[in-house]
Amino acid sequence: MPSLFCPDSVVDTHRSLHVLVSHSVVRNELFFHRQSILAKIKALPGCAAVRGLVLRSG
Repeated sequence: MPSLFCPDSVVDTHRSLHVLVSHSVVRNELFFHRQSILAKIKALPGCAAVRGLVLRSG
C-alpha cells in the first residue's frame, strides 16, 4: 500500500529519504538533528522502512 507521507519518488533503493532544503544553514541544522527526525519519520504510517535521511540544499 503506497504511503501519502513517504512517496516512492523521494525514497531511493537504499531506503534513504531525500529532502531538498532551502539553504545550506538549514541543511546543517537539520543534519545535527537527523537521528531524531528520522525516528519521527519512521513513526509515520508507511515510512517504517526508511533507513536514512539525505539532506540537500538548493
